[in-house]
Amino acid sequence: MPPDELIRLLHATYAAPHEGVTDAELLGRCAAGKDDAAFELLMRRHADLVWRVCCSVVREVHTAEDTFQATFLLVARNARAFSGRGTAAGWLYRIARHVALKVRARCTRFQLADLDSVTSADPPHTISAEITQLLHEELGRLAEKYRVPLVLCYLEGHTHAEAARHLGWPVGTVATRIARGRERLRDRLTRRGVVLSTTGLTTALSAGPVSAAPTSLVAVTAGAIAADTLAPAVWHLAHGVPTLMTRTRIATLAAIIAGVVIAAGTVFALVVPVDPPAPPFRWAQRQRRKRSPFRKCTRPALVFKLWPPRLPRPSWRRFSKQPRVGR
Repeated sequence: MPPDELIRLLHATYAAPHEGVTDAELLGRCAAGKDDAAFELLMRRHADLVWRVCCSVVREVHTAEDTFQATFLLVARNARAFSGRGTAAGWLYRIARHVALKVRARCTRFQLADLDSVTSADPPHTISAEITQLLHEELGRLAEKYRVPLVLCYLEGHTHAEAARHLGWPVGTVATRIARGRERLRDRLTRRGVVLSTTGLTTALSAGPVSAAPTSLVAVTAGAIAADTLAPAVWHLAHGVPTLMTRTRIATLAAIIAGVVIAAGTVFALVVPVDPPAPPFRWAQRQRRKRSPFRKCTRPALVFKLWPPRLPRPSWRRFSKQPRVGR
């Protein structure tokens, strides 16, 4: 190992203690000033995660190396964009996935490389490349509260207690969200034609084409970013990814705003009193006045009007017995 690389490694390792220094603090140092030691420490913490995502999506060793470097170049240039408080694993996973998807979209043909040359004596990978790509696509579409625990525990190998410490959650919350996220991931994969059991999904999440990022690649990338000597191809890959992430963020924000507006409208409609409705047009009353009087009468009255009762006959005798006037 060259002396300058050894000095950089020692400086990054002992510049700040691992315990008690969060990713947010390291990114804050990078954003405040060009702190190469803080950035290299952050890079070494999450190099395996980024390398696994790059190799799983791109599936070609040399292109995966360029994707790896472009991912950390974007991290260095957008350190101020991180708004979390604890671990940056979910944020790094999202950036690496965006870069890898951009690289894969530009490639017209994928050639599977022999990844044993960059790994140690690991067992062969049993999950196909297509399933791995679908897995990362659906994992990236999960909600943040489900995706980050899965990334920490399966892609980075943390225990539930370690993930809870990084996230600031109770251990039970981490376990519950991992279980729910795993079930949602299974359902989404099933809808896309990939049926996996719980054990198979756990194996697919934990396994990968590679187990760890090459140490030489990490050192070269850290030095190249610090000295600003990255290859033009890496700069070309990094160009345009912030625009893609901004569009995704805008779409998410628009969905949230639409939900808030709908909820506010519903509450407003339920709380604000509504004016009483206008009195109905009294058409029936007017029509009732125009009806025949026979319809208003009951049956006995109607019979009385049609067949009046007989009047008593006048008694002419009473008039005949009266004396005539003037007789």
